[in-house]
Amino acid sequence: MRRSLLLCALAALFLPAHPAAAGELITFFGGERAGTSAGQFLRVPADARGVAMGGGMSATGEGGSSPFWNPAGMVTVKGKGRLFLSHTEYAAGIDIEHLAYVHRIGAWRVALLGGVLRSGEILRTSELHPSGQGHTFTADQFVGGVSVGRQLTDRFTVAATAKFLQENLDEYVNRGFFLDIGALYYVGFRTARIGFTVRNFGGDMRLDGDPPAEVGTSWQSYPAPTVAVFGAAYD
Repeated sequence: MRRSLLLCALAALFLPAHPAAAGELITFFGGERAGTSAGQFLRVPADARGVAMGGGMSATGEGGSSPFWNPAGMVTVKGKGRLFLSHTEYAAGIDIEHLAYVHRIGAWRVALLGGVLRSGEILRTSELHPSGQGHTFTADQFVGGVSVGRQLTDRFTVAATAKFLQENLDEYVNRGFFLDIGALYYVGFRTARIGFTVRNFGGDMRLDGDPPAEVGTSWQSYPAPTVAVFGAAYD
């Protein structure tokens, strides 16, 4: 009882006073790191709700899209299963699709997820030909994974996701394996809950094959876009 009251008090310190509220309290293990970490496709939001929430989904991610935010959120799937589909049209002819299916097996939740970024044809340029010479290339990216979660008690759920990412850049390929872990705890006061997740934990990534002569003798490696987020929500 004392523990539940303490957790509620901590959540109240950080959450706004209106009825539906959620907030990310800390973000570490890399932050944005745009241009200095690989696998940035893994950072692209999977659904419109996540974009509207500013990515604050560690405690509010639910249903079919939860494996992309906090896999422990799969506990919100009460029926037999939940299907999630998303299509996003970015600028410059870039299309992004996300897919996930969460299946309930008693206290367990199992999910399959995938994502595709289709870059379209990109004009090949160089220092001597900044407008290109009519040649193009693609930079498509793919991700697939499996999530498994278990509701340990009526308040506490843990889950993990193993996923594989492949980035194609012309004839070069970048591959990596990543792990997400998450937890969701209902504090015992109505719908108040606390979520924690570590996403995209993995080793450094490096392009396969020999680079062009002007690049050097080997490709530079870049760290994974790992991020850890703690949040609380009440609605």
